[in-house]
Amino acid sequence: VMGPGLIFDGRSVMVSLGALFFGPWTACLACLMTIPLRVFQGGPGATMGVMVLLVSAGIGIGFHWSRRGKTGELSAVALLAFGLLVHLGMLAMTVFLPAELTLSVLKRIALPVMLIYPLATVLIGKILTDQASHDRLLGTLREERERLAGILQGTHVGTWEWSVQTGEILINERWAEIIGHTREELLPVSIETWKAVTHPDDLQASNALLERHF
Repeated sequence: VMGPGLIFDGRSVMVSLGALFFGPWTACLACLMTIPLRVFQGGPGATMGVMVLLVSAGIGIGFHWSRRGKTGELSAVALLAFGLLVHLGMLAMTVFLPAELTLSVLKRIALPVMLIYPLATVLIGKILTDQASHDRLLGTLREERERLAGILQGTHVGTWEWSVQTGEILINERWAEIIGHTREELLPVSIETWKAVTHPDDLQASNALLERHF
């Protein structure tokens, strides 16, 4: 706070990153919240503040559109370059300050803005990048799970999963049907269940295969 109505804060970081990661609608919503507040705060920096928000949103949207169709993560270097560009734009908006304030404000804010704000952009951007990667991974796992479930259902096969450490076995309903039971009748299923329902000749062969697998 350099004086009444002459305020510099992190709105440029958050608005630009919101636009970069989530697109125009997020940018518009962010501007609809922040611009009226900045106008309400008033003072000699009000016009500059509004322009900084618009420029931050515009640069973020531009980068967002330039990345459409790309699935790679934003690197720290790319985020740093983005943060530097946004905050060069912020400094350029000092032209909207009263003429008698422009030079003194630039002298006081240029260095901290260009050192701190791009780094803040990188830190917060990496958090958002990691979250986006996590969401993509979950989406991929969900799709694979649904595809596998569809294959199992379509081929009507019995499945079993054996935890060797605990002896617990998870089976599906079809596995139980193959040996003439319902899944509920066999619960809890363990390796002992397997042994009890398997023909001795088959058990000997399956044990040999398991030993080879282990």
